[in-house]
Amino acid sequence: MSAQSVGSVGLCAHLLAIPPGVRAKAHRHAGHETAIYVIEGETEVWYGEDLVEHAVAGTDDFVYIPPGVPHVPVNTSDELSHLTGDL
Repeated sequence: MSAQSVGSVGLCAHLLAIPPGVRAKAHRHAGHETAIYVIEGETEVWYGEDLVEHAVAGTDDFVYIPPGVPHVPVNTSDELSHLTGDL
């Protein structure tokens, strides 16, 4: 992810583990992008206005969400999901 590929200007990353069946609260980040990289497991992400867009990200997948776009990650699998990103 770079300024050339997606117009990136700011990114914050965290290391997270989402237990099976757990979801974050829907939220948005006004000042920076959201990048989700799945290290292990599977995570579903709903995003966009009214959270109507949907992506399924498995091990080694990457999901990019521009600044200000609402999103919510969910672990719908039976296993722990390990990922990095600003969720």
